[in-house]
Amino acid sequence: MMGEGSFLQFWKTATTVLAPILLCPLVFYVGTSEAKCGFLILLMAVFWVTDAVPLPVTALLPVVLLPLFGIMTTDEVCVTYLKESNMMFIGSLIVAISVEKCLLHQRIALKALITIGTSPRMLMLGLMLPTMFLSMWISNTATTSMMVPIVEAIVSELDEEISSQIADCEKARKKQEKNKQKIRVMLFLAVAYAANNGGVGTLTGTGPNLVFKGMIGTLFGSQTPVNFASWMLFAMPTVLVNLLLCWLWLQIYFIGMPWKKSAINFGKKDAIKSLLVKKYQDLGPMTFQQMAVLGHFVVLILLWFFREPRFMPGWGDLFLEETTDLCGNVKHSQFVDDATSSIFIVFLLFVFPSELLF
Repeated sequence: MMGEGSFLQFWKTATTVLAPILLCPLVFYVGTSEAKCGFLILLMAVFWVTDAVPLPVTALLPVVLLPLFGIMTTDEVCVTYLKESNMMFIGSLIVAISVEKCLLHQRIALKALITIGTSPRMLMLGLMLPTMFLSMWISNTATTSMMVPIVEAIVSELDEEISSQIADCEKARKKQEKNKQKIRVMLFLAVAYAANNGGVGTLTGTGPNLVFKGMIGTLFGSQTPVNFASWMLFAMPTVLVNLLLCWLWLQIYFIGMPWKKSAINFGKKDAIKSLLVKKYQDLGPMTFQQMAVLGHFVVLILLWFFREPRFMPGWGDLFLEETTDLCGNVKHSQFVDDATSSIFIVFLLFVFPSELLF
């Protein structure tokens, strides 16, 4: 049976769950704008007084709830903090930190390398694909720095394999050092190019994309064709073509034509695969924390993409604002923007448990 001490350790979780439930009549029964605003104020007061949720995270709740309640748009709320595009970027950075903290990026990268193969050309592609994918959601610099330890481990294993195959003479050693340098440069360039390329794929992939979105919103208002879905649909074909061209160019430059013998010695494929499998096994089974972060990450992508996908009705259409222009024409715009989705997931990451306690 669960004792009193065991129950008390869950008081923060109980407060976080029960407070909105007890206050929900203000939203569903009274239903006025004043009542909804009162719900938000009382909920924040409970979280601040009890410290059930970290104070800075509680302070971000208006970005989530005010647009969902139809009181203010996301742009109108965010301007009291930062610009909407900046708030979206901050949310994506916090999600990226959670991915890095639980080592989910290593699991993704190693699994891709093991699955794709360890031949020279496939090894390079196996590094480029997860780097590109991670860079779509995490900054290019952070993605590259996260991939560097994996590349270093592969390069070290290749160095040992090549050294064991080279005769102990001065000419062979010079050729060996030149070979090592080529491999190192090729793999690091592959990661750098893939990270730079992946950053183009989404609005959150790199800072300038969100700066562009913010400038478009400032110049032409919130009703612009630039959102997460439209950007991704436009940019992803370019990203995939560029990745293919980078992969082909690097292998032609460093390895040679596909139908010719490789210009560099890569060592034994089995040894490289054994290294990758060992590093993957060292991570152990997938933890509850990693599954939780992955689940929140997937939900965030779906919320961003399907808010206003343009080719079908989005969930953002459930929260519409009516405005009338100077000619008397009624226009509908969404209360909710992408910053609301990112801050909502950030709030959940702070209140969701990192491990099962029972």
